[in-house]
Amino acid sequence: MTRPLRIALAVNRFAPSTGGIETHVDRLSVELAGRGHEVTVLTHDHWGDRPAVERHEAVTVRRFAPVVRSRHAAVSPALGRHLAAAAGTYDLVHAHGYHDTPAAVAAWTWSGPLVFTPHYHGSSESTLRNLVHVPYRLIGRRIVRRAGRIICVSGAEADLFTRRFPDAADKVEVISNGVDVERLRRGSVITEPDGRAILLAAGRLDHYKQVDRIVEAMSELRRDFVLEVTGDGPARPHLEQLVERLRLGDTVRLRGRVPDETLATLLRSARCLVSMSTHEAQGIVLLEALAVRTRVLASAIPAHVDVCRRADGAVHLVAPDATPRTLAAAIRDAAVQPAPDVFVPTWSEVALQTELAYQRALGAARQAVRVGPGRDRIVPLPAPPAPPSRRRAA
Repeated sequence: MTRPLRIALAVNRFAPSTGGIETHVDRLSVELAGRGHEVTVLTHDHWGDRPAVERHEAVTVRRFAPVVRSRHAAVSPALGRHLAAAAGTYDLVHAHGYHDTPAAVAAWTWSGPLVFTPHYHGSSESTLRNLVHVPYRLIGRRIVRRAGRIICVSGAEADLFTRRFPDAADKVEVISNGVDVERLRRGSVITEPDGRAILLAAGRLDHYKQVDRIVEAMSELRRDFVLEVTGDGPARPHLEQLVERLRLGDTVRLRGRVPDETLATLLRSARCLVSMSTHEAQGIVLLEALAVRTRVLASAIPAHVDVCRRADGAVHLVAPDATPRTLAAAIRDAAVQPAPDVFVPTWSEVALQTELAYQRALGAARQAVRVGPGRDRIVPLPAPPAPPSRRRAA
C-alpha cells in the first residue's frame, strides 16, 4: 500500500463473543493494525454493558447499542448514523456477514469504498430464517452493487455466492481464513491416564454444528476414546441432557469456552478433530488442526470438501447424516491414518492479501463511468481524503 489506511471493519459480534466470523475479524484487524493501518471495529453491544469505545490490542472497538437485540437481526440506528457521517473518518469500510445486518447498514449509509466478506452459508438451520432469505436477496443485491470487492474465504463459498448473485462474479476473490501457527504450536501435549485417545470437537455450540451426532457416536467408542467439546452456545443444554441420558459422563467433557492456550493444547493432543457441521463458509478450526498435524474428520459439505482439496486429501470426509455407528467407524479409520503435513496460511499472509484487495477496491472507487450523448468514457475521481491535520494552536 502507498500509505496507511483508515479501515473500519463492520461486524455483528466481536470479542468477547466467539465464533468463526468473530475470530476472522479479530485476527484480521490485529494483523492489519500491526502493518501500520488505523483499524476500527464497528460492532453491536449485545450485552448492554460494554464500553462504547475501547482498545483491543492495537485496534479501536466502537460498540453501538441495538434497538433490536437479536443474534442475527440486531439493528442499531446509531451504527447507521455513524457510517453516514464517517466520510472523512475512514478510507474504506470492510463489512462482514451476509446473514447479519451490518453489511446492509453499510451498503445504505456509507458513501465511500466498500469491501464485503459474506461468510455465506446459502441457507440456515432455521426454517423461519430460510423464509426470510428470499426477500432479503433484494438487500443482498444492494450489497453486491455497492461492494468494490467481495472476499470469500473458500472456493466453495465463492461458487455458492456467485450462483445466488451472478452480478458478483467479476468482484469476487478468494482469500482463505488464516491460522496463528506459532501460538498453536506452543501448546503442550497431554494424554489420558487410562490410555484412551482424545477426540476434539471445537467451536460455537449451534445446533447446525451437529455435535450431538458426535456424542451419540461415543457410545460406540467409549472404550478407546474420550471426547473433549469446547465452546458454548444454544445447543449446550441439549448436549448436557444427551450426555446424561447416554451415561457418557466419563467419556464426553463439555468444557465450555476455553482460553486460547487450552485450545492449542487440546488441538495438539487430539488424535482427531471431528466436525459434523452442515453449514460453513470454510471452518477455521479445520485449518488449526491441520497446522499442528492433527487428523481431521469432517462432514462432506462443500466448504469441508474444499479444505480437503487444499490439503491434498488430508481431511477425511463422512456424510453429514451418518448414523452413530457409521460415524464411529469413520472416526476409528481416521484416527489411525498418518498425521497430515500440509501448508496452512497465517493471518499475516491473509492480511497482506486483504491489503491488495483493498487497493483494488480503492482503485475501482476512483473511476466512474459517465454516459453522455453518443459516448462512454471513464473519468478519474478524487482519491479518498488524507487524514485531517491537527489545527494549530491559536
